[in-house]
Amino acid sequence: MATLKKIPSVLMGCGGVGRQLLQHIVSCRSLHANLGVHLRVVGVSDSKSLVVASDVFTKEFNDNLLSEICRLKAGHSSLSTLIGGFGGNPLILYC
Repeated sequence: MATLKKIPSVLMGCGGVGRQLLQHIVSCRSLHANLGVHLRVVGVSDSKSLVVASDVFTKEFNDNLLSEICRLKAGHSSLSTLIGGFGGNPLILYC
């Protein structure tokens, strides 16, 4: 199999449309791989904060974290509740 083209992404806004995009990225990983693409989500922001991977060149948010972000935002919680990391993924929070 050919090497996947890795595309780093930062999602600016995690409302209804942003959550749908994150859910699509997670649920369509195999489709993207068949197309030779890997979407690396390295940051997500809401109206009050920005959460980024500790090293955007080598790290990315795993699918469990992306699903947790969707769950938090669906409940109208701030991304700042993720401070301190999630499941071994160190995060940096900017407010």
